[in-house]
Amino acid sequence: MVELKLLMYLYYGDFKYYE
Repeated sequence: MVELKLLMYLYYGDFKYYE
C-alpha cells in the first residue's frame, strides 16, 4: 500500500525512515 508509506512519511517527518 503506497498510501500507508506516504502516511509514514508524514508520521515520522523524516524521509530516512522510508529507506
